[in-house]
Amino acid sequence: MSVHIIGSGDASAAPEPLPRPDLALPGPETADPVTPVLEDGAVIELLAHPDPVVRGFGVEQARERTSEAIAAALLARLDDDDPYVFGEALAVVAERRLPHAEAKVAELFAAESATEERAAALGTAYGRLAPERIAEAVREKGRLDDRAFGPVATALAVAGGDEVVAFFKKALGRAGMLNPARRRSLFTAALVSGDVGLCRRVLGDAVGDSNVEAPEGATFPSRAAVASLGGLPDSESRIERGDALYDRVREVLEEDAAPALADGGKALKDALAKRRVADVLRALEPLTSLELLAEALDDEELGTLPQRRQGFLTALVARARDFEHLEIGASSIFLAAAAQAVSLVVSAGYPEASSEAMTSLAKALGVEPEALSVEDTADLAARFEAMTPRDMRRVHTILSRQAFRRAATLRRFTAAVAHAGHGVGFLEAVAESGGDDVFFGLVLGGLADAPEDAETTVLEMLEEETLGESASLAISLAERLRTERVALAVGRRFFDLREVDKTRTARAAMYSGDARLLPLLESRAFPHEPEEAAWVILSLVHGAPLEGKLEEAMERVRSRRGGSTDELEVELRCEHCHEVGTYSFARAYVDPEAKDEWGDPAFVGDTTCKACGAQDSLRPTPRGGQVLTAEMLSFIEAMQRGEATSPRVTPSVTTIGGEKVGLSEALRRMNARIEESPTAIRPRLERARLRMVLRREGLHEDLAAVRAEDPDAVEASLLEATSMARDDNPIAALKLLTNVHARLRDPANPPRIYDAGSLESVRNSVEDLMLEMAQQGLPVPKDVDLEPAVARRNAHAAAAAEAAQPPPGSGRRR
Repeated sequence: MSVHIIGSGDASAAPEPLPRPDLALPGPETADPVTPVLEDGAVIELLAHPDPVVRGFGVEQARERTSEAIAAALLARLDDDDPYVFGEALAVVAERRLPHAEAKVAELFAAESATEERAAALGTAYGRLAPERIAEAVREKGRLDDRAFGPVATALAVAGGDEVVAFFKKALGRAGMLNPARRRSLFTAALVSGDVGLCRRVLGDAVGDSNVEAPEGATFPSRAAVASLGGLPDSESRIERGDALYDRVREVLEEDAAPALADGGKALKDALAKRRVADVLRALEPLTSLELLAEALDDEELGTLPQRRQGFLTALVARARDFEHLEIGASSIFLAAAAQAVSLVVSAGYPEASSEAMTSLAKALGVEPEALSVEDTADLAARFEAMTPRDMRRVHTILSRQAFRRAATLRRFTAAVAHAGHGVGFLEAVAESGGDDVFFGLVLGGLADAPEDAETTVLEMLEEETLGESASLAISLAERLRTERVALAVGRRFFDLREVDKTRTARAAMYSGDARLLPLLESRAFPHEPEEAAWVILSLVHGAPLEGKLEEAMERVRSRRGGSTDELEVELRCEHCHEVGTYSFARAYVDPEAKDEWGDPAFVGDTTCKACGAQDSLRPTPRGGQVLTAEMLSFIEAMQRGEATSPRVTPSVTTIGGEKVGLSEALRRMNARIEESPTAIRPRLERARLRMVLRREGLHEDLAAVRAEDPDAVEASLLEATSMARDDNPIAALKLLTNVHARLRDPANPPRIYDAGSLESVRNSVEDLMLEMAQQGLPVPKDVDLEPAVARRNAHAAAAAEAAQPPPGSGRRR
């Protein structure tokens, strides 16, 4: 198969990587330590820039800055017309509790001109800034739109107080008059409040609804509300998901709750083993009276969450009797919510000295856990500084694999490790730990708390000759630091870092604010790639005129800003230029029998390499392959549950010469056969069919080549008509199909068939397509008998309905 590479004179030439800009960036040591690239004055100018994209960049730059001038400039952005800039600025203002923020947010929340989205965000922010006044503000504002009601009701619930409880009691009394979405929001907020009375009321509704068949493909608002407290999506609240959920919840309860109960939680474990939900809840009763510690209640990140979840758990245990006759499938979401509450209550009810991580660290360091748990960052750093890298390995292992009770403790130990000069070794252990994004975020936050130590750690890691698994964490930390030294280090290793994580590398280069990195970003600013967005934004930040290539790229960036796509997005590497890019497709077909690790996927859409223009040379990276696998598993699981779904990755094969192969392999074989025999009709028809299914270019060229050899090739006309119908040209398609149908009815001179099994199969395909057009209201000729096509369609529908029926005995138990 020959592949044309744009810009090359020889299509068969050996592939070469794309050229790289020759930048003579100085070493990081030439810059002053911990010096931001952009000064405060420059950031303030960006916040007032006429382009909202640049203002959004300015908000991000201002996030960690503390000057009064920056605070005033951020507050001014709450009047921004751009939804993204407004939302980001509001989040920073509320998080940092900037001066005058409460008055400004209150003014905007009360304004009748606030849209649903803005009212929702403002209500949430007001609840954080002034929880004691949010109830009054909501009462004065009056009825909220549906979209705003949920977030604002949650803000009310978090604020708490007698006035809030009275508000929810009144609202619950009118719940039956609300639409399902609003009712779900109300129920969720009532549970979030932690008020025992409110929680018992909503739980009663949820238990009652659990005894009733839910609408097909839907769930009750009350059960969805309970699921949300268990950290589950609405779909997981369906009763048919309950058995699998129970097994997951059982593990959590045995791990978190059992050690906190008498006798190691023997009664709890016994109830879990016997699947007696009522007894499980009764076994959790001691935790409802567990005294929560002041050190946990003073945690700013947790706020009142532990107390509120304990109130919810109290209400749930009080209703234990309701679950004595409720099946496991219906009960599991209640246990999932209980498990989440238990984790918070236990964490807040026991001192940090008793945590798994603190106990292990104390043993490793030869000190008492109580003493170690109260050491400040400086004392911890001095302790670690006296230890060798080898001695620190055990500390790193404990910190990266065992749990503290409170997030602030992990951040404190992380900062101490970095200050002691062991940051690189710790991040290497973290990278190998298999932790989740929340854990990684806490670690990076702890490092960022001490910028000088974090900068030293990043520079050490980026100067290593071979970048290891921890490099992705170093890139994320570089994105947060934005200092001159870090910017230079990122620029000098830009292409190596892209091999680790191209998206984060582009963001780190952009958010550095360093104009010297623009040539690097521009060299890889392919359409819809992160480098393109980074190049556009950083160019505008530094005043580049919006024209030519930059203007075209800006249009693409604006079209995708803040949006999402329903398409399958997969990271692929070109086998010719080796560039990695993210490509969007309608769907993908995989070969379940392929030896290829990712199923030799065939993508529906354009497979032209963005970088070099090569055709059909894109192969999944490990990250892209994981996306395909996850989509495929999701499809299989949905099928097993009997759910209707529109899969984006499905198994599919076709028959070539009596052998079943995947669509990619079939296309490769047809390419090879046509190259050997350009005038052969059958491989041309087969390739045209594949190209039509995969929406590839060259379909019409193949059909033209077939007609050049046989002008009477009805299979080519059928494919042409199918393509026309798909491309919204049904009139022309029907005209062509009518001609084909007439030609197929000439018994004296039947047309030759090349690829189809028989004339009858071609005729059936023509009639089936004409039936679809007739159902769309197109005038099918009266002499065309479509009754056989109707019969085939009905038979197919009946077979599909029968296949979708659950096996005997799989219905709900009553």
